[in-house]
Amino acid sequence: MFQELSSRKSKAKEKLETILNISPINPNRIPIDGVELRRMLDKKLYRMDAAKQLIVDLLVSNEQAKKRGCCLLFVGPPGVGKTTLAECIAKLCNMPYEIIPMNGMDRNLELIGSDSSYESSCPGRFAQAFEKYGTSEMVCILDEIDKTNF
Repeated sequence: MFQELSSRKSKAKEKLETILNISPINPNRIPIDGVELRRMLDKKLYRMDAAKQLIVDLLVSNEQAKKRGCCLLFVGPPGVGKTTLAECIAKLCNMPYEIIPMNGMDRNLELIGSDSSYESSCPGRFAQAFEKYGTSEMVCILDEIDKTNF
């Protein structure tokens, strides 16, 4: 019985230490410059002028309003540059990014993690990414979300 309590205590301590090591603000983040973002997008991606301008306008207006975080949904056929757009945004802001492939994922527990009361519980993909980079201010790319099974 005492060994079980010790095991729970060590798991709880490990989780708390992990959470405390994740910074809510990325100290390496660079403010978004609209001209530089547009130049980088033009260099990486051919055409898509309307989409690129919308992204630049949204991110610059969020930066001016001091808003943190937003969700962007890129829809289109394979190979048009949806993932590359997100990578460009992350690189320009000097933010880490994690590509989470959704194809074949059949349980939402893979994203959010399983209950800690289970012996084989593990954190979800978001928590793993936050732990990997040490910050929650990052770009998470949910790739191929149309191929999920849940």
